[in-house]
Amino acid sequence: FPSFFLSFSPFSSSLPYPSSSFLLVRRFFVRGTISEHIDFATRTCAQRTQPSFGLDAENSVVVGRICRLLQGMPLGLELAAAWVGTLPLVEIANAITQKGDLLASHWRDAPERQQSLRAVFEWSWQLLTAEEQRVLGQLTVFHSGFTRAAAQAVTGATLMILTRLVHKSLVQWDESDRVTAGGRYTLHELLRQFAAEKLAL
Repeated sequence: FPSFFLSFSPFSSSLPYPSSSFLLVRRFFVRGTISEHIDFATRTCAQRTQPSFGLDAENSVVVGRICRLLQGMPLGLELAAAWVGTLPLVEIANAITQKGDLLASHWRDAPERQQSLRAVFEWSWQLLTAEEQRVLGQLTVFHSGFTRAAAQAVTGATLMILTRLVHKSLVQWDESDRVTAGGRYTLHELLRQFAAEKLAL
């Protein structure tokens, strides 16, 4: 499997997680092809939980769906794989679409703030300024990405605020978007769900 997934393992002893930075959440947003994500999910994650697990014509479609839902997020794939052998793959995928709370575990070798996606997001949320929290919460109205102009119109977000959220890996910016001049911003779906809950409080 691709070596870059190893370097982003949430439990790698070679990668510290400074409490004063956003490296924690940044570790879980890495780029890769869907085939690389499926390979990582199968060989590194699922087979650690159930060594006999293997891809076949029936389950490969569902594994691909899970990888797409999590957008290849290594921690998400590891947490989802922890349920292999306990829940059918279809139920794991459906649970992810409904709520990310399924993606939690209690590994002894991981700090509490790294034991679930919710813990990772909560840790990062607490490090945001009040204005950054407000903007991120209001950005959750966009389900399929947004432009800078749209973000400004809906949330009043300045370019500086958006840039800070990008640098903190809470918002992704795709400058290669050929449809929208100037690039397009997106939120990871699970992060969008979390921020929407915060907005509703």
